[in-house]
Amino acid sequence: MDPAANRKAEAEQGVFRAFLRTQPADVRSLCWTYQGLASPIDFVSKEGGIGVELTEWLGEAQSLWVEERDRFREELLETIHARGPAAFRRGGKGLTAIISVMSGAPARKRKLAVITELLAFLGSQAMLHQTELRMGDVVEVPLVAFPPQLKLYFNGISLLYFPTLNLGIVVQKRATISATKGRAVSPSVALTSFRNGLKAKAITRGERYLREKRRLGLKWLWLVIHYSSPDKFIEPMRELGLQVGYGDHRRETQLKVAAALESSAREIGSGPFDHVYFLVDCQPDPFCSEIFHV
Repeated sequence: MDPAANRKAEAEQGVFRAFLRTQPADVRSLCWTYQGLASPIDFVSKEGGIGVELTEWLGEAQSLWVEERDRFREELLETIHARGPAAFRRGGKGLTAIISVMSGAPARKRKLAVITELLAFLGSQAMLHQTELRMGDVVEVPLVAFPPQLKLYFNGISLLYFPTLNLGIVVQKRATISATKGRAVSPSVALTSFRNGLKAKAITRGERYLREKRRLGLKWLWLVIHYSSPDKFIEPMRELGLQVGYGDHRRETQLKVAAALESSAREIGSGPFDHVYFLVDCQPDPFCSEIFHV
């Protein structure tokens, strides 16, 4: 198996272990077999008659923007590691800054100066709002507070405190303001991506899963839609208020998002899947909610 495939297989098995932690003892105690990347169904318990298919909740990437965004984010993180504010270093306890750009990363000749000023500004805002952040609030930095140079490139900065698994920096695009209505115009990327992902599994490829379910002689087939990459797909946090990490207030946001996803799942249906689950595994204690069952 090549390194990329090996990493993907390890990631799938990690997600499944997180899912099992949220399940009753009789499900956890079953003998489960990983079917491999080529199989239509990821995990099977012959003794339980259950198959589990995983699918990650991710946005539909526009490749050029994603490449540019990831490159700029890595440059920010490298600078933070070398000489930036320690609070924004990735991993462990710290602060995450969600940086909204207007069109793209600064041009190369201005990039270093912009990054230097941005990190200094983030450090000052972290000090200014440290009490709110420690209480778990999401701080939206007002645009009027931005230095003039930063206003040329960025139209939003949010700060969040993570007691663990801090993301450091997230770069995204924010909706522009409608000149006619004077408000942000933005379809829900998060919900649209969720609906498209569920349709792909339950409808477009539904017959494939049904055939495999019958071939394996399974009684039940479960679909687990997992949120695992907030550093790549911030929209559920930005648009739906999803928070990850420790604390009852974060779990409350996850319950609210599960309810929103349940509404979409009811409209679409589950195709060959008897149960559909929403899993947040990118935190120490995984969260799981059943959002549809036949």
